[in-house]
Amino acid sequence: MPPGLEQALSSSLHNRSGAGTAIAPSATSDPGVGTAAVESIGEVTDVPAGAALESDQRRAAEMQGWWHESIAKNLRPDGYVNVAVLLIRWADELDDLRTSPEAKLESVFRERYNFHTEMVQLNVDTKPQLQMTRHLSTFVEQYDSPDSLLIIYYSGHGVFYEDLGYLEFTSSLNWHKQKGFPQEARVNWTKAEEALHSDDIESDILVILDTTYASNSMKSKQTVSNREHKQFELLSACGMDQTTASPGDYSFTRALIDALVELVMESGDRSFSIFQLNQRIVLDKRRYDTPSQLWSFSRNTERQIRLARLKRNEKDARPNNSSLCRWAQGHLTLRLALRDRWLHREQIELMARSLTKTFSDRPVFGVRSIEWVGYSTTETFSVGTIALTVLAILHWKKLVLRTRQKRDMRVQDKEHAQLQGKRRRGDSTGGDGVSKKLHSDVP
Repeated sequence: MPPGLEQALSSSLHNRSGAGTAIAPSATSDPGVGTAAVESIGEVTDVPAGAALESDQRRAAEMQGWWHESIAKNLRPDGYVNVAVLLIRWADELDDLRTSPEAKLESVFRERYNFHTEMVQLNVDTKPQLQMTRHLSTFVEQYDSPDSLLIIYYSGHGVFYEDLGYLEFTSSLNWHKQKGFPQEARVNWTKAEEALHSDDIESDILVILDTTYASNSMKSKQTVSNREHKQFELLSACGMDQTTASPGDYSFTRALIDALVELVMESGDRSFSIFQLNQRIVLDKRRYDTPSQLWSFSRNTERQIRLARLKRNEKDARPNNSSLCRWAQGHLTLRLALRDRWLHREQIELMARSLTKTFSDRPVFGVRSIEWVGYSTTETFSVGTIALTVLAILHWKKLVLRTRQKRDMRVQDKEHAQLQGKRRRGDSTGGDGVSKKLHSDVP
């Protein structure tokens, strides 16, 4: 490169960065550069591409979060017309954990979220296993529809049989010592839960287990279905092979109640995911020792179950199996070429509001959801970026040239030293020979 151009580029660089300051390109100044090396006061500053990529990923995730919040404000979350909750516990005379105070959860779902709620108590008048099966099937039959979310909650003892591979609900860990009861107060939950995985069920399902070894039920589970519209999630009080606190101030249910109340107050009419709910529970200092776990049985992990307060007219609406299916029968992907590298929150909210209004006012489209699938940026190069790149190349070439010259000089010095040594040894040997010959000629 001609010296004049190099000097102009160097001057431009210092005018932008300030004398004596090493700079690197950023998303606001020179987008599209992953790595740059800039000379400043004889030093080279490297900006790794990995750090820039991580920053871009965080920004894209933040934009996606803004989109979900904005869509939730303007479009009913996941199309749920009805949310029904079935709460299961043991009858008071059998329940040695005394879980009745945890029943406050039922009022939170009913009063704060406007969900349909049903509380059932298992007893030993008949086989508890058959009672569980009947309660689940009746609940599903009554509330199942493509526009519904079904929540099943249990609080009580749990035992996991590793050799048999199933989770058991029981009223007492010492049930065999209880006298006067004709049936054993225990239920094979793994067996009962199988009915909830039927492809005949159209609703999304959320299971909440406040019991010991709650996550162990995942050990024998497979993906629920190949159909991507079905969502099935498990929120468990503890991890694999872990126990959890008994009912009281430190219980999972108490933390769940507090988290549900806080989130509905903070969110208003907006929805929040079960992931956010679990995150709020995990961050509760009362639950540091036994963090709860969230599991998904679904293949489609892009869509998550979300909760929001239902409006009164939505709560009163009964399931209608003849209604239009909420499941997507097709997907349309559009690609928008944007002026800006990144979108601000106000831009995303305006876009979400405009799109939902457009499609909501025109039912002919039958739009079920508008999902943010991904975001990518275009690699562009500005004049400043080119200047930085050119200077980096020039600096690298100079460094390589200096290194090569030093290496050649060392090789030449070494060869010269070896040659001088040979000459000195040759002169010394020749002189001695002549001297000896002259002395031998003297009589």
